[in-house]
Amino acid sequence: MLCNREIETMDRSAMTSLQSAKLHKLIRRLCDKSPFYQEKLAELALGPDCFTGISDLAKLPFTTRSDLVNHYPYGLLTFPLSSVARIHITGRGAQPVAVAYTSGDIAKWLEMLARTLVAGGLNPGGVIQIIADYGLQPEGLGLHYAAEITGATVLPAALLPPETQLATLAQFGVTALAAAPEYLLALAEAARALAIDLQALPVSTVYIISSRPDNKLSAEIAGCFNAAAVDVYTVNELIGPGVAGGCPANCGLHIQEDYFYPEIINPLNGEVKAEGETGELVLTSLGKEAMPVLRYRTGRQAVLNRAPCACGRTLARLLF
Repeated sequence: MLCNREIETMDRSAMTSLQSAKLHKLIRRLCDKSPFYQEKLAELALGPDCFTGISDLAKLPFTTRSDLVNHYPYGLLTFPLSSVARIHITGRGAQPVAVAYTSGDIAKWLEMLARTLVAGGLNPGGVIQIIADYGLQPEGLGLHYAAEITGATVLPAALLPPETQLATLAQFGVTALAAAPEYLLALAEAARALAIDLQALPVSTVYIISSRPDNKLSAEIAGCFNAAAVDVYTVNELIGPGVAGGCPANCGLHIQEDYFYPEIINPLNGEVKAEGETGELVLTSLGKEAMPVLRYRTGRQAVLNRAPCACGRTLARLLF
C-alpha cells in the first residue's frame, strides 16, 4: 500500500531535482533568517549563490547535537515565534533540545509518518493502540495524528501500566500497536506473567519506534506478538518519528528523502562515502520551516541504498 504514490515512486532524476530546489530555497532562508548559520556559512565564505544543486551539499558545514543544545531554546528559529504552532523538547537532564514546528511543519511530518503506517498495512478498517509519551516528547502526538490521517481508529493509550494496555488490546480488537521496543518487551513480559496469549490477539502489525533500529530486536518483538514488525526511525532532535520506516519487503528503512536528504560520511574526516559503504548517517532537513538543520550528524552507523525496492518504492533505503 502507498500513501503518496507520486513521491514514494518518484524516479531518481525527478527526486534529485526536487531535493536541489528545496536545498536552494533552504540556503537562501538560512542566509537571510538564521544568525547561527549565517556565522557558520561566513566562516567558509559561502553564500546563497554558491549552490547549484544537491551535489554541492558537501560544501556545507555539519551541525551537531551540541549545537542544538547550546542554542536552546530558540537559537535556531528561522520563523517568528508567532508562527510557531508547537514545541517539543527531547533529551533529559542538563542537555535538552527544543524542536519548533510551524503548522506547515506539522502537516509535512504527519504525512511523512503516515507513509510508514500505511506501508505497514494501517487502513480505515484498523485499530491502532499508541503506547507513547503524549507530553513534551514528540512520539505520542505525532503517531496519533498521523494514524488519524490513515483513517484508522486510534486508541491513545499513552504510558498506562502494562496490565491496562493488555486489557485494552483484548477489549477493543486492536490490529496494530505502536511503541518503543522497551515498552513492547515489557508488554510481552507482563502478558507471560498474567498467562495472556498475545498471539491469540488480532494484532497484525507492530510499529517499533526507535532512534536505534535493531533487526534482531525487531524479530524478537515480532515473534512475541506473531505479527509483522515495522521499524519507524525517529530523530527527535530534528522532527520526531517517521524520518524513515520499514515496508513489506523488509529490505531496509525507506527515508522520506523529499524532506530529509541522507548522506553517509566517514566519521573521522567528514568525507562523504560511496553508496553501499558503511559510515555515519547525516541528515539535512529539506522541508522544515521553523528550525531547519543542515547536515546533522546523527552518530548512527548506516548504509545507504538508492536502488528501487521490491515493494515498488523508489525512496532510498537505510540499513542499520
